[in-house]
Amino acid sequence: MPETQIVLIMTDTQRTAMLGCYGNTAMKTPHLDGLAARGIRFDRAYTCQPVCGPARSALFTGIYPHGNGSWANGMPLGANIKTIGQRLRDQGRRAAYIGKWVKLFCVCKFEG
Repeated sequence: MPETQIVLIMTDTQRTAMLGCYGNTAMKTPHLDGLAARGIRFDRAYTCQPVCGPARSALFTGIYPHGNGSWANGMPLGANIKTIGQRLRDQGRRAAYIGKWVKLFCVCKFEG
């Protein structure tokens, strides 16, 4: 069975009203609209923290910000906290992270 590939795209401060796939015909976002058509598009999403850094920390660790050490922007994760990338790497999978918080999450080498 071929290995499942997952691409998770997160944008910063982007409401659904800014994308064509959510009904905004004035915004031209054909590539994102195409990805949404072929993948998963959330109609309702909630965050555990309204500040972007801690919200990302929860998504990438599965632990609430007050438990992973990053409860405000610019705060690193606790030394014993693993990210999804680290967990994938530990299971022999390739993982890469590009974007904000690279110094905290880009712990998996992309080989290939």
